[in-house]
Amino acid sequence: MLGTEQFDHFEITNGMFRKASEGLLLAAMPIGCTGSVSIEPETRPIIKRCEGKVVKEVTIIEKLTGTFTGHLTLAMAEVVFGLSGDGLKEGVKGYGRNSYGGSGSATWDVYDIARENRKLIALPNMSWTGGLKRVFTNGEDEIAEVEIDFSALMDKNGYCYYEMIVESTSDQAIVNAWNAQFSEDLVKAQSV
Repeated sequence: MLGTEQFDHFEITNGMFRKASEGLLLAAMPIGCTGSVSIEPETRPIIKRCEGKVVKEVTIIEKLTGTFTGHLTLAMAEVVFGLSGDGLKEGVKGYGRNSYGGSGSATWDVYDIARENRKLIALPNMSWTGGLKRVFTNGEDEIAEVEIDFSALMDKNGYCYYEMIVESTSDQAIVNAWNAQFSEDLVKAQSV
């Protein structure tokens, strides 16, 4: 168990994305500089009534929706926004009706306030759903961050989010593979 009862989510870094292509996850690529990642569930209530009174209520999680805020690498921006060079001259990328944000898995490292404890997080089946937004402003004192929405759906294990606090007793094979090779098979318990 973690030596502390509290984990203060202070820093999120080392974002990686593995694009899905033809049912396979490609090599992990850096997302860029992460400013923030916000996630919240989309839920559906199931209610049982007895003689007109609510006697039981269960909330079903449908998916997660979220927003990434930060700076994307050029390669990641092409994946996130679906920029394509199909039918265009070399070096030209276009955005249009057939531009779809990439799908795959995303991972990050999260550190506590003293950077003494580390948590690994993953969205195993996510899609970038926000469209291309650009603002070009002269003379800014700070480079504006990109804000892009995403959806995280259930994977074949039935989860849309994973987290693991890294400890001395943690499975080092999982820790070492988390960012570069994350898949739902990495975290699934082996059947006996």
